Amino acid sequence: LVHTTPLHPIYEDGRLERSCCRMIHSSDILRMAVTYRYGGWYSDMDTITVASTNHLENVVASSGDFIGNGNLIFNAKNGFLHQLMVEAERIYNSQGWNSLGPVLLTQTFVNYCHIALPTKQP
Repeated sequence: LVHTTPLHPIYEDGRLERSCCRMIHSSDILRMAVTYRYGGWYSDMDTITVASTNHLENVVASSGDFIGNGNLIFNAKNGFLHQLMVEAERIYNSQGWNSLGPVLLTQTFVNYCHIALPTKQP
């Protein structure tokens, strides 16, 4: 599934094998690769959908101050997902359990969309 994606080097160079959290990182990597390759909807098991999502395309959901990776709806071969995989491969060091999670997604979104996140007011 990752062979033709920017994530392939993570497998090839052994970073995933050396991961502190191999299952979590494998899940994050496969989530990006499958959604990019086939498109569709990914949702974590601990989410509840209360309305139809049939009308949604290319959607991420916020989780507190970050864009979460627990709900993704994208068309196949989406440019944002491709950039997310490029950034994931670039920064992945296999140490932090959240190294491929919301911080990466949020930063990639900010850069891809050329926006600034609002700052918190005291």
